[in-house]
Parts: sequence; C-alpha cells; structure tokens
Amino acid sequence: RINPERAAEVYVIYNEEYNGDAIDEEIIRKIIMPNARSFCRLEGSNKYGREFIEGETRTVFQQNFEQAMREACEPVGIEIIQALITRIQPPEQIAKPVRDRELAKQEEAKYQQQILQQEQERLLATKKAEVKQKQALVAVDREVVQIVIEAEREQEVAVTEANQRLEVAKLRLKAAQDEADAILARGKAEADVIRFENEAEAAGWRRAVEAFSGNGHLYAQYVLYNKLASSYRRIMANTADSPIMKVFEAFTAEGTARATPPQGATSPASAAASNSQ
Repeated sequence: RINPERAAEVYVIYNEEYNGDAIDEEIIRKIIMPNARSFCRLEGSNKYGREFIEGETRTVFQQNFEQAMREACEPVGIEIIQALITRIQPPEQIAKPVRDRELAKQEEAKYQQQILQQEQERLLATKKAEVKQKQALVAVDREVVQIVIEAEREQEVAVTEANQRLEVAKLRLKAAQDEADAILARGKAEADVIRFENEAEAAGWRRAVEAFSGNGHLYAQYVLYNKLASSYRRIMANTADSPIMKVFEAFTAEGTARATPPQGATSPASAAASNSQ
C-alpha cells in the first residue's frame, strides 16, 4: 500500500496519463517487480533449483524476500504488508527429481514415524509388563512378609507355650523335690524314732541281762519261766520222767542257784511252785 503521508508524492512521480487516476499498475511495474526480480536473481543464484521447491529453503527465502522488499519500497513511499511466494514453476527436468526426492523423503518420514510409533508401542508394552511384574513382585513380597510375620507369630506362641510348660515342669519338679525332701525327712524322723526305740529297748535288755551277771541264757530262762508261771495253775504228772516234768529239772540245787533271780525279781521256780500248790 501507499504511505498516506507520501501519497501525493508517489502519485506525481509514478502515475502516467494512459492509466488515468489509477496508479497500482505503475507501482507494480516500476517499484515492486524490479525489486522482486533483483532480489530473486541475486539470492536465487546462491541456491540450487531443488532448494526452492523444498520447504525449509523456500520458507527462509520467503522471509528474506519480504524483508528485502520492505527495505527497498519504504524509501519511495510504498509500505509492504506481506510478501509471499505463492507459486514456483521450475523446469520439469529439475522439478521431477525434486518431487520424487520429496516423496521419498515423505515416505521415509512416514516409515520413520511408523518405526517410532512401533518403538513407542514396544516401550509402552515393556513398561506395562514391567509394571505388572513389579505389581506381582510387590504381591509376592507382601505374601512373603505375611508368611514371615505369621511364622514369627507362631514361633513366638510356640516359644511362649514351651516356656509356660517349662515353668510348669520346674514347679512340678520343685514340688516333687519338696515332697521327696519331706518324705525323706519324715522317713529319717521315723527311722530315728525306731532307732531310738530300738536303742532304748536294747538298753533295757542290756540292763536286764546285767542283772543276771551278764548271763543272757539265765535272763532268757528267767523270762521264759516268768511267762510260763502266770499260765500254770495245776500240774498232774504220772511219773517223774514225764516230758513235762523235765521242764522242772532245773529246779535242782544247782539249777536253783543258777536260776536265782536278782534282788527284787520274782523267781520263775517260785512262781511255778506257787502255781503247782
């Protein structure tokens, strides 16, 4: 477009009579086209033909073209709003290989995209498998922990029960030992009593034997006669050599002297004679 402040100047300089009041053709023919051709010749000589067809070079070229057109047109009162390269018509011998190459690049990009997509799908599947594996491992670890905890709990219960049984066994052993000690003490006391009684009885027998001058035979005879004397009331015998009379053969003078009881003791012969009367 024309700079409004310089519209009169531009009109006077570039308008021609054959076009009447219109000035657009003059601006295109005298300003736009010469600058565009000049830039394209200079910049185009530095590039290959295929580079103008491909996207990246064409985009850069278009940006540079727009900037160059602004710089060239603004001094003469023309403002460039936008400069686009809408159509390029290279020779067919150049365009066809470029198109084929571009199609090949697009195919390659498509295949690369497919490969990338497949790789991403593979990675996704791998990650899903890893997640499932980790979940399975976590579940297994949780199960192992539960088993270990249960085993430890059962072990603690078993140890507690074993300790309880041990304490009960200790108490029973202590009770048995106490009972055994009591039985032993009671048996010892009873044995001591029996021993003391036996010793006392033996002491009595010794004293009794000592009364017969230490003659145990005489004391035994004395005891026998003393037992018999209390049982006889009357004796009847037909002959002097009767077996029953042989018991009294000891009552001879010699036997009487031997059987004389100690002082204060009752003679068995006297007891027998008293019983026979």
